[in-house]
This record gives sequence, C-alpha cells and structure tokens, in this order.
Amino acid sequence: MKNKTILLCIILAFVISLVAYATDSEHTAYELIVPLEYDSIFTISGDIFVTRDSKSLSYIPLYSLYRFDGTKLLSGIKEISFSGDYILMKQHENIGVYSRDLTVIVPAIYKSVFMKDATHCIAIDGKEFLRPGSWWGDMYLYDLTTGKITGELGYGNGFNITDYNDSEKQLSEQWKYEAGGPAGVSISMNGDGWEPITYCKAYNDDGQLLLDFLPYCMTGDSVYSQLYYGCRGLFLYGYTGSGKSPDSMNYIFTGRGRLIAKQAHAPFLGLIGGKYICAFDNNTFNMEPYIMDRDGNIVIPKGTFDSYVFNYTTNGERCTISDNDGHIVVSKGGKYGIIALPDIQPEPSDWAKPEVTKTIIKNLVPEDIRLWWKDCCTREEFCRMLSQSVKEITGKTIQELSAEAEVMNFSDCDDPDVLASSALGIVKGVGNNRFAPNRFITREQAAVMLSRAAAILDIPLTGNSVSFADKDRISDWAIAEVDAVSRVLCGDTKTPLMQGVGANLFKPQDYFTVEQSAITMLRLTEVIK
Repeated sequence: MKNKTILLCIILAFVISLVAYATDSEHTAYELIVPLEYDSIFTISGDIFVTRDSKSLSYIPLYSLYRFDGTKLLSGIKEISFSGDYILMKQHENIGVYSRDLTVIVPAIYKSVFMKDATHCIAIDGKEFLRPGSWWGDMYLYDLTTGKITGELGYGNGFNITDYNDSEKQLSEQWKYEAGGPAGVSISMNGDGWEPITYCKAYNDDGQLLLDFLPYCMTGDSVYSQLYYGCRGLFLYGYTGSGKSPDSMNYIFTGRGRLIAKQAHAPFLGLIGGKYICAFDNNTFNMEPYIMDRDGNIVIPKGTFDSYVFNYTTNGERCTISDNDGHIVVSKGGKYGIIALPDIQPEPSDWAKPEVTKTIIKNLVPEDIRLWWKDCCTREEFCRMLSQSVKEITGKTIQELSAEAEVMNFSDCDDPDVLASSALGIVKGVGNNRFAPNRFITREQAAVMLSRAAAILDIPLTGNSVSFADKDRISDWAIAEVDAVSRVLCGDTKTPLMQGVGANLFKPQDYFTVEQSAITMLRLTEVIK
C-alpha cells in the first residue's frame, strides 16, 4: 500500500510538471533563430541581417552582413538597404546593386542609385555637379533582370523626376489595397502630425466605410487621433488622447475595422506577420514590451525580452510594417538576436466553433477566407463559399451548372465563381457593369443570394413566415427573399437557413460576417427535402 502511494505521488508530480511545462510553453511560443550575441541588429531581409560594426574606429558607422547561420558575408559597408530581391550597398564612396547571393547587377561606380519600380533602377554617375538641388551628372536606367542599361536619361534636376514619386505612390496604394485583405483600406483625416484631429475614417477600396474613429476619440480641442496601416494590412491601430499625456487610449483593429483590444497609456508597437501584435505594458513607469496574438491573448509576456524591433517603411506620417516581418529582432541585457513566431490560424467566435469546424471538414470555406472569421464578409468571398456549398449538394461545380447559361462580364471582377453565380441569376451587379467584389455583404443581400440559390437547387420552403420587428427596414427588393430564407429548414433541428439576431430583429443592413456566412453555407448543405 505504501509503495502504491509513493508511485501515485510520483505519477501525480509528473503530470503536474507536464501541465506546468505546457502552461509555460504557451508564453514562450517562439524559436530563437539567431542567438543573443550581437551588439546590434538593424535590418532583416529573408535570411540575411545587418549589424553595426562596433569595432570600427571611424566616426562614420560601418555595417556587416550576416546570414542566420552566423556566416559573415561582407563587412565595412557604409550604407545598405533592401528592395525586394535586390540589395543596394555603398562601399568606399560609390553604390551599386547586388542580388541576394551578392552577384553584382549594377556595378558600384555610381554616386546614387534609387529604385524606379520593381525591376528597374536609376543610377547617377556623379561626374559633374550642375546646380543646387540637382543630381550629379548623367542618369542611367538599368534593367535589373538583365543588369543592362536600357536608357540614358541625361542630366536632370532631381526634384523634377516624377517617376520616383509615382512609384512611391504606387507602393503606397499597394499597401492600402493589401490592408484588410482584398477589402482594402485607405485613411481619411482632417489633420496631421500633432495638430488637433477630430476624426479619422478608414474605407475599403470600393469606398465603403470600414471604421469611423470618432466614437473612440476623446472630446476637446486637444484630441489627437490617428489610424495606421498594419502588416500586410491585417491590422489598423488608433491613438487618441491629449497630445502625449498618459490620459491617452490606444486601440487596435483588424483591417476590416473590428476592435481587437484597447489599452491606456502605452501604445501598440508593431504588427508581426499580420497575426501578432507588439505592445507596451500600460504601466507608465515601467513600459515593458510584450507580444499578443490577433485576438488579444498574450503569447510572449513582458520581461521576456527588453525590446522588439521590426522592419518598417515610413510613408509620410504613417509607418507600414514591411513584408520582412516573419522574424523579429529582440534584445536582452544589451545583446541582440532574432526570433520567429509560429504561424497561427485565427479562430472563430466560441459560439460559432462547432458549426465552423464542420464547414472546414466539408471544405466549404477557402483557406484564405479563414483569416477573417469574425470580420465582415465580402461579396466575392460569399460567392466563393456558395460555390463550394453547391458542389457539396449537387456534386457539380457552379461553373458546370452554368455551362449553358450566358455569362455576364464585370469590369471590376473576373472571379469564375462570381461570373458563374451571375450566369445562374444568383447574384447581380451594382450598376455600371460593376460587381463591387470587395464591398461587404449585408444580411439582406446574403438572404437574396441564398434564396435564389435555394430556388435553383429546388429546395422547398417548409417553415412558417416570420414577421420581424424591423421588417419596415428591409429593402423592397429583399422582402420576399428574407421571408424565403427564414422558411428554409435545415438539419435534424430544422433550423432556418437565416434567422433573426435576437429580439425578433433581422437587422437587414448589418454586415454579414465570414463565420455567419460559413454557417449558412453549412445549413444549406443540410436541408431536409
């Protein structure tokens, strides 16, 4: 008996230790890619990072180039920057362009090099100085894919070169478009810098309002509020308060305008891979950084590292985290290293998990749409999910079902599921030959599409009509369809395909979320005829 008791205690202690380890591991979910042994790390690009040469005796800082495995590639570099697959480096007094394996593409014989676009750069030879505000000497246009000069631009005033500004604008628009996924994000403000701002608004690329920041702003003339883009657009974050005083409140939103978290005093530092958020502890006297996921759960607690450093690109008053954010520079005790955080899949709301899990098993929701469970669903995303449901029901794709129908082409959308749905009469455009694929779908619009799909699939209306308390808010063109989807009964429980949101309200103009859309697709596949 005594031996059994001792054995039981040993087993219990082992189990407790496993539980404790599991709990701790939840707060150390990172991989140390580069050990904490460098005096500084400035930039990461792919598997290359840049350090400052602490042994340099020159007053001009020199930099070294390393791979993650510790291999030193180059040292004594005066300037270095990354642009896509290219590295711009200045050694001695001239600058050139190199590939990632350090093959010379543009020889280092130029005083200045800047990117014109993704595959071209302009090099300035520096042979003569013209006048203040001018470039030095001749300008050459290089094709970076071949390393050959494609055009000699002659002398020019740098302030009159418009293609550089245009390329910057193009990149800015690209960041805006990627913000919020396909839904896009652009920012509208009525102030700038530290000037008083009374509101900020974010829109998708169709001009549809994503977020009005005014309700989050404090009142008074000293209000400061700002919205920023996020890493590959998955997040926006806002700040409001009296200047830099501790009465500020900071917010972080998804790129589609949904509030994730708010925090007093201390700001959110940066966004990592579109799935993690770095923030300061809100103790104004000890602002330690920590990492949380996109649902606000702490992943790396405060005190683990002294700092986190992200690559970012400055665009006017805003900072955009670059695509090179899969790895993070961290420091502890004055030494720097690099960590990586594991990939995570955002989860749906707790109430939606059982049914959403079934939609994943049935492959009703494309993988790229699963990033947005709790966020608004776009018109194109809804059509793509509907196509998967139709295939589950009929064994045929929606394109096969529409093979003999006349296809309508939209000027702003060429998605095959959208075009096939349009050919079947399930969806229509918004006028002027446009579909508005990235516009968020409302509940009444979803009801119309589902009702038309049910009719094509010959699904009967077996339930009783529902008189919603807000029926007067339903658009005339959607009244019959809202009634129809409430009468389509699904599964063993005979749940309506779409029903109210509580208090006998349908809320027809509210946006339909991705998880709500996915659940209706599942129900459509479970209709009892």
